[in-house]
Amino acid sequence: MTIVSPLRLPVDDRADLAELVAHPTRPRPFYIGPNHESDGRPSSVAEAHASGRPYAATVADDVLAFDLDESEHPGVAARGALLAAELAADGWPTLAVSSGRPGHRHLWAVVPDAAARRRAVARAATLRLTPRTGQAMRPPGTPHHLGLPVTIDADEANAFAVAVIAARADTDRSTRLDWRELLTTGHWPSGWPGERSRSSMVWLVCIGAIRAGHQLDDVRRMLADEANAGGAGYRARRTRHAKSHADHWLTHYVWPSAKQAALSLPADATEARERLDAIIAAADADRWPGVAGATDRAVLAALVARAYRRGTLTPTMSHRELAEAVPCHRNTATASLRRLVATGRLQVVERGRGRTAVAADGCHGEMAHATRWRLLLPARACDTGGTPPTSTKLSGTTSRGPSRGVVALDACRWRGLGLNAPRVLDALAAGPLTAAELAAALNLDRGNLRVRLLPRLAAYELVTCTAGRWAVVENLELALHAAAEALGLTGKAAEVAAAHAKERADYLDHRERNRPERQQTRKATVATSAAARRTRGLVPLPLPLTEPVEAADASDDDMPLRTPSPPPPEAVEALLALAGGHRDD
Repeated sequence: MTIVSPLRLPVDDRADLAELVAHPTRPRPFYIGPNHESDGRPSSVAEAHASGRPYAATVADDVLAFDLDESEHPGVAARGALLAAELAADGWPTLAVSSGRPGHRHLWAVVPDAAARRRAVARAATLRLTPRTGQAMRPPGTPHHLGLPVTIDADEANAFAVAVIAARADTDRSTRLDWRELLTTGHWPSGWPGERSRSSMVWLVCIGAIRAGHQLDDVRRMLADEANAGGAGYRARRTRHAKSHADHWLTHYVWPSAKQAALSLPADATEARERLDAIIAAADADRWPGVAGATDRAVLAALVARAYRRGTLTPTMSHRELAEAVPCHRNTATASLRRLVATGRLQVVERGRGRTAVAADGCHGEMAHATRWRLLLPARACDTGGTPPTSTKLSGTTSRGPSRGVVALDACRWRGLGLNAPRVLDALAAGPLTAAELAAALNLDRGNLRVRLLPRLAAYELVTCTAGRWAVVENLELALHAAAEALGLTGKAAEVAAAHAKERADYLDHRERNRPERQQTRKATVATSAAARRTRGLVPLPLPLTEPVEAADASDDDMPLRTPSPPPPEAVEALLALAGGHRDD
């Protein structure tokens, strides 16, 4: 297992925080203009966040969102704080953030249990607080429409995100739409918030079937089966003609949309974690030979760790963040990511890039967005018909705590104990093992373990061997401190993190200084493209049929008109030569 540093919530991950509180199927985000009006609709919450513009989205059904404006309702902040304390005492995640205006805050609480949510709403009513559940509201940390500063505490937001995922973990499975049950019964689950049409049912069945590994012909047979009530929408179209026929409708409309949705729409936390369990299980089952193999597995484990905490299959993580979490050099992480993409374990959803955000007051600001990845399960790794196993432990991705993680990042980097050392230490922490048992458990080379890695760990007094069985020392954390100091790597992780922070700041400063040049280059590019299109099209400017005669004493009404003179022959010949024609044509 790779021990990673504690989870933080950088600016790039506020989109994940927004998706936690937005409606899962009907977020309906829209941009907010300077006059607090709707100013366009993005296609998703992620797109709205990437734009850097103020936006709002529909609040999820299990989220209680309160707008606490002290200037309009004196004392509302104190009542909101009392409600937040009571909800937190009951174990529900709460988050209070600054809205931007002085004395204006937003309170967010996630209560997945319906009965507890009704009690919370009733308690809020006694405090004269009305939740905006099902209404539009700016997600936490979203820019203000007047450009006012919006602050959010990273530690509080991180704790809120982790608590929300944990709170929904027990309810996701009971409320999640089971496509097999939907196909068989044709009944929507109780409280289903989405559209309830027969066409929507066929579409959702196709999404679930695609995620389970079924092909179009398989789904067509399922929908045509009279025993499956969920296919009634498909069977009703079999009597129609042309494009409305069932097969044409399914093949050209429903199936392509379902394939795109199966890849782009976020799975719920339970489904995402099941898929991540299968991904890490497949990684454990494979061999990762050599130094490059150890690096690839460590990079994959760091991405899975971020995704597992977020409850998503598309984590956002920059190359520098990966280098800090593995730990390795940034160029090493970049090369490893290329190899993971080439082997089909990873896919780039959106590459990281700098963006210029424009506030409502016209002020510009530079932002840096990290790359968003999609974790994939290799096709050969799953033999369950596309359904990932659910009993696999997520070994290799969880954090062992702040201090332990930082120490491991110091001692287990390059020129240290190596990236396989944390896996060995975690395996031995469960109990003594022989070299053969350890090699079988971690799928590592037995000879390398027995000759190189285990003796190296023993040399730094991290493990002991008794009767051929290896075990970790009693105080492993102090031993890791001593090993990092002996290797000359103490504080190396903090040094790398500081260097990366300086690189990020320098990058944003560089974009800030070169913004006028970028704008001029963009304008020149647009002008050049327009000129090239006019040249290719040879569209001359139209000449007026009549021209006014210059007369000092004539008014606009009685000014005489005359017919314009024809263009000179040289101009006509030049135009014909450009067009590849001839005057006689």
